Amino acid sequence: MSDLHNISEVRRTFIQRCLKRFSYLTRYGCELVSIDEDSSYGVEVTYKNQTTAVTVSLEDRENEIFVYLIRLVNGVIPDYLDAPSRWFYLDNLVKLKSSSVTLPQKEFGNWLTPADIDHFLKVYAESLEEYGEDVLYGDFSAFSELNRLIDRPRPSSSGNDIELITSNEELEAQKKRLAPQIAEYYDTYFSELRSQLQRPDVFYEAIPEYLKGRKRIISIGGEDGLAIAHFPTELEFTMSRADDGSTLVKYPSVINASEDFYEFLQLPEMSMSVIVTLLSEGEDIGLEISPEDMPWGVGGFNAPQQSVDTKSGELVWQAPWTRLICADLYHLRYWEDVERAVREAKEDIEPYVRNLEITNKEQEYPSHFVQWVPPEPQIQRELTVGAGLFSTT
Repeated sequence: MSDLHNISEVRRTFIQRCLKRFSYLTRYGCELVSIDEDSSYGVEVTYKNQTTAVTVSLEDRENEIFVYLIRLVNGVIPDYLDAPSRWFYLDNLVKLKSSSVTLPQKEFGNWLTPADIDHFLKVYAESLEEYGEDVLYGDFSAFSELNRLIDRPRPSSSGNDIELITSNEELEAQKKRLAPQIAEYYDTYFSELRSQLQRPDVFYEAIPEYLKGRKRIISIGGEDGLAIAHFPTELEFTMSRADDGSTLVKYPSVINASEDFYEFLQLPEMSMSVIVTLLSEGEDIGLEISPEDMPWGVGGFNAPQQSVDTKSGELVWQAPWTRLICADLYHLRYWEDVERAVREAKEDIEPYVRNLEITNKEQEYPSHFVQWVPPEPQIQRELTVGAGLFSTT
């Protein structure tokens, strides 16, 4: 396709045939949301409903057509590299469900013609309807299996160290990346956790209920940081103001949920200490968060906090959340490192592996506590505190 006239003709044919072959997606609530053409790259046609996006891409230099299936984050299409476990090629899904089926592609050097394009799009559209109907309806159980089988690109990280945010420009850029990063981080965590639960050497009967089942992951941005809490999907949760009892947010119970849910909320006028207390039904759970604009790092719990009657030994209160973590504005890159999510999942299951010896580190830090990450005090005057972390639009 070195001839510019031929490229133009092929692209025009691609758009026309794509709109025709994939028009049936309206039956799944999908709307055409964009037709993007790049002079040096190719053309993308994207459809989207409330849960799923389908992008059909003609890539000139590769001389190929690809169909991407994308799981939305809070109704928004995430950046591919920020959330790799939330998108897969149609080819991946078809191979998973029928290993004998291969979708057509052109060989290198044998350029696509308008007739090829119509034929390929017809096959791709029919294959999507046959093998991807569950994904179009919002059932992404196949994605969990694909995530285990396929090596995906990952965002870069700085190992175990968190690269601190030191300017308002960095802070604003990180805010925009947070939602897909959080979804990617906990998609990875739960995928690994549930895989670990299937190990033959795990004493399953001893696994606490809070590690099982689907979760609603609620992320709340406040004036001085971010709090993330996990709740069982079957639990109805209401968060109300402490002063007048007015409802801030209410999430309904979802029985037998087939997926985890991600919720994003901003309360820019509230501090992290207030938000954590509200998430914990007004109870003080013992997180020492510094007041005002002092940096305090990252900390939380990987199990629900409890209160026990010292006389009777009876449980009198348990946090409604199953996992909670907070970070100040300087440490919002915590969720970039998905390898940490894998480690956290493995650490949560380690106590229930048969014949596991307790290490010195586990004796020093109880299993329910996520160690604080100490901040660097010299940066505290370089960052303006304020502004919520997530847009409500």
